[in-house]
Amino acid sequence: MQNTSLHILGSKTFYQLVKEFDIFANVDFEYHFQVESHKSFLVIFIDNLQKNLIHRYLDLYTPIIIITNNTDTIKKNYKMSNFTVLLKQPIEINNFLEIIKILKSKFQYFQNSEIILKNYILNLNKRVIEKNSKLLKLTELEMKLIIFIKNSKGVTKNMILKNVWSQKNILESHAFETTLHRLRKKIKHRFNDVNFINQKDGMYYLL
Repeated sequence: MQNTSLHILGSKTFYQLVKEFDIFANVDFEYHFQVESHKSFLVIFIDNLQKNLIHRYLDLYTPIIIITNNTDTIKKNYKMSNFTVLLKQPIEINNFLEIIKILKSKFQYFQNSEIILKNYILNLNKRVIEKNSKLLKLTELEMKLIIFIKNSKGVTKNMILKNVWSQKNILESHAFETTLHRLRKKIKHRFNDVNFINQKDGMYYLL
């Protein structure tokens, strides 16, 4: 397993313990009292944390392993992402390492197939955009349009026609206007968002 950075919250004893195991030679452990945002793994001893901070951690787009004495209570009170694993104490160290490997592989696949757009997730394989558990199916052109605008600091209509439609004649220009209108309408209807694609001084911006 390639080096993995793993951040532990809520148990300094566990942090000191796992550093002693040879099987974690490729894991870089850090201990934190609080994490606002992070792209690395989080291991959360949730029973030891302030209740008002738990939702903040679970809302992060990062792999999370939750360790608790009461899994039923956590399942009932908190919504967890597909990159969250819930473990009941005591845990078996070898199984813990295997879970890290699986979760890392799963998250890497997610990173390669999905794009984070602030509050949205764009799934490239399923051609779906998601926000707050609501899904919206996109056409191939709608998806290409979103990705192209997202990867730029601002694009003109001609730039979009050249890169998304590969042309800039009158027919393609009409197709762009139609696609943009339908996409904005769908986003507004599904997510109540009228500012998903903005236009200013002849330039188009995402969000």
